[in-house]
Amino acid sequence: MPLSGPPAPHLRIRKLYIRSCFTMRSGSARSALGSFGADLRRRSPVQAGHFVRYNQRHQGGGGGWRNRWKDLVQAKARLLRRKKNPNHRIRKFQSSKLAESVVQARDVSWPAHDAAQQESGLPWRIIAAHMVMRDPQLLELPEKWEVDMKKLQLKIGRDYEDPRFPEGTFEWTDELEPENAYPFLYPFHVTPEMQLTDADKRGDTRSLQRQLTQPMYLIFKGKSGAWQFPQASHQEGEPLRATAKRAFGTVVGTSVRVHPGGAFPLGYWWYAYPEDRQAKMKAYGAKVFYLRSTYLSGDVDIRIPDRVVDYAWVTPEELGDYFSEDLYAYLKHIV
Repeated sequence: MPLSGPPAPHLRIRKLYIRSCFTMRSGSARSALGSFGADLRRRSPVQAGHFVRYNQRHQGGGGGWRNRWKDLVQAKARLLRRKKNPNHRIRKFQSSKLAESVVQARDVSWPAHDAAQQESGLPWRIIAAHMVMRDPQLLELPEKWEVDMKKLQLKIGRDYEDPRFPEGTFEWTDELEPENAYPFLYPFHVTPEMQLTDADKRGDTRSLQRQLTQPMYLIFKGKSGAWQFPQASHQEGEPLRATAKRAFGTVVGTSVRVHPGGAFPLGYWWYAYPEDRQAKMKAYGAKVFYLRSTYLSGDVDIRIPDRVVDYAWVTPEELGDYFSEDLYAYLKHIV
């Protein structure tokens, strides 16, 4: 078979077969399998032949349904099995060469740090960082080609009547009135200048009333001068989501209401401490796990001014002005 040709039919059938098994239950399994085979025969007799042989092989030999479910569980386990790499990435960054190079460089340097950490006998410090996101408040303006396409569709709709509704047929016409049609055409009547606010013009990064078409994230500046998300050290037996919630409450309190986005982190970033700080922190380095929440309401009121000197609401693109190049290359794919 040439390398550029389609995949082998039995491999394609196996994928479809396993996918169908996910929806099966004991009573309806045989009927579901039969309908799957009938649908497959309508698509391709060749593929149907492979399916029949595959089905017979798994139903016969005394194993019956048990063999098929065992095969399903094994296939699912292969799909969910992760590499035994402590720096395994939750997402594959294929859209950015910079992110790929950053992650590859960290993958290469990980074994040396792992060996040094084990030799030192110091543990990793687990940190949960809380990423609070304000959703976009306005739709982004359409591109020029989108506007031209919409105008063309409107012109065609005026010049050519719908054969299903010839002239004189009863129809709804209230949507055609200008005052009723305006909400549907709103994006095509707005200019970029109309979406700018006073906060945009002033460059007020503390205000939520700016960059209304983009999501924004809340970050803080510590006394050391470094910007970061609200974060706290993980305590034994505490879920990461609870740690992230505690980190945000310590800095802001209850003045800002947020909705958690899930119990699992979006990703994590590790770094090693300098030798002089390892003894002070009693840890080799830190692993920062990022968890996201959605902003609901409230104004930021710093509760610990002795540790937090400033805060800002920034867009994903603006994070590059506040974080290091390597960290930003990683963060921009999970924010």
